[in-house]
Amino acid sequence: MKFAAAILLILLACSSALSPDVQRLCDAYWDWRMSDRPEFATFVGFNGYNANLDDLSLTAYENRLKKSQEFLDEILVLEPTLVETSDVVNLLILKDEVETFIAGYPFMNFLEPISYMEGPQVDLEKLISWTQFNAASDYEDYVARISKLDVQIQQIIELLSEGVARGILPHQISMNGVTEQIDAFIVEDPEECILFSHVFSSPSENLSPQELDDLKNRTKAVILETVVPSFTSLKQYISTQYSTRPDIAISTLPNGTELYRQLIIFHTGEDTTPDFIHQVGLSEVERINGLMQAIVYELGYNMTSQEFSEMIKNDPANFYETGEELMDQFENIVYNIVIPALPLAFDNIPKTNITVVESPSPDQPVAFYQSGSYTTDSGLACSTSTLTTPAPST
Repeated sequence: MKFAAAILLILLACSSALSPDVQRLCDAYWDWRMSDRPEFATFVGFNGYNANLDDLSLTAYENRLKKSQEFLDEILVLEPTLVETSDVVNLLILKDEVETFIAGYPFMNFLEPISYMEGPQVDLEKLISWTQFNAASDYEDYVARISKLDVQIQQIIELLSEGVARGILPHQISMNGVTEQIDAFIVEDPEECILFSHVFSSPSENLSPQELDDLKNRTKAVILETVVPSFTSLKQYISTQYSTRPDIAISTLPNGTELYRQLIIFHTGEDTTPDFIHQVGLSEVERINGLMQAIVYELGYNMTSQEFSEMIKNDPANFYETGEELMDQFENIVYNIVIPALPLAFDNIPKTNITVVESPSPDQPVAFYQSGSYTTDSGLACSTSTLTTPAPST
């Protein structure tokens, strides 16, 4: 399991009300997280580590486990002494954070660092969108950061190899399209690589012409000398040496049944069984289907809800002629229907801007969202595929 570290922003928001001991512990954890995960630091707007990439070595993960246990030991000593609600709540959040990592570590899911939804071939574009490019030093940090991609990608290959040795492997479905995504970084013209185009399409006005030319040239050199060879090696390893598991069920992974239990706890907060979750799902499907069937009859159709769904899905009137028309309708739903309705269900609504963008790849889900940065202009992005264009339901 991964750190759910974004929750620590709550700690920062409440920090002024904390006792010295709790404040010290929260600050220590936060400072460690910034240095240990520089890419996350960029995401939350802490720019002190923008020249670095995450250390994905096995040793780094072992050190994270050790450090998390040290924090947990401190938490357990401090916890019984607290009386103020703000202290209790914030320490409980921190405790859940480190316990989640410790509980998930034995399953070593970090040995599956790549899929069509994550990995450097996907994450680098997001990392760029989180990065602030104002001064020349910001660009200097960026050049230094991507210069280290050869080390990180080699670490990824080592994680994949360890996963093969331990039988901790993804299903092939998760890897579909990955090599094609990697191809975007194997270029002859460095200006065609997103590591160049996404950074220099609208450069900062604070750069002098000489600085801009120098930074462009150095970035192109890094792409050709470091990025292209590294991604070529990654593609070759995945294509010729990496393997996937034949069965899709999580239970087929080593210790998969216990992993399934931990995932249920992580996602639901309940220590229950997969069968119970499945039965709840079946009962909910039956309940919702009954409500849908009532609507079908109310509309005057003498058919099942499944037949009604197929009719709607195949009705030419519900298709758009172009992807642009589909995107316009999604924007209408998000901006004019969903957002105005949020106060009816929530008291505290984030002020982060939301944009609707076309999915960059047909291999990705039909619709998904990506968190933006807390400090840059990059807000929450709702992405949708325009490969097929049925009208979205309101």
